[in-house]
Amino acid sequence: MQKKLFIAMFITGFLFSAQAHFMSSIWPQKSLSSHEYGNPSASKRVLIGGVASSFKNALLKNVIDSLMKDSVYVKVVGLKDLAKEPATQWSVVLILNTCMAWEIENTVKNYMNSFPLYNSFIVVTTSGNPKTCGSAAKLPKNIDAISTASKTVKLPEVLARVLELLRKKLGR
Repeated sequence: MQKKLFIAMFITGFLFSAQAHFMSSIWPQKSLSSHEYGNPSASKRVLIGGVASSFKNALLKNVIDSLMKDSVYVKVVGLKDLAKEPATQWSVVLILNTCMAWEIENTVKNYMNSFPLYNSFIVVTTSGNPKTCGSAAKLPKNIDAISTASKTVKLPEVLARVLELLRKKLGR
């Protein structure tokens, strides 16, 4: 009986993983365009990686505008280029992510798992139903997670939370 239950659970887990991979293959998200802002030798450095959407682009613009007032160096990269940037080289890593098959992107999970001792990740996950994806329970420990619907009306609330977390992690 236990063996059948284990096999059923294993098959279910495999199918969910396969579905997430399949969804990201057939419905690829547009990556953020690479840009740099500020002085690369600044003591406070923020890496922002992820995918683009009108909501995420508006959030990104507001975050960059705020960080520029604080003389923080910011580098923006697409999700595919995130793996080329060691998290430990940055004061904070902000990831703008999309929910795929009730999970965060595998690229994001793999990146964060590559730096298990790094505790300055902030992950913003957008989803049609924010309760199903992006919760802290689905992420490695010590990750600050924000899950939201991609609705313009939510932007001020999400921006305020992101800026609060950034300032805290940057010691401001």
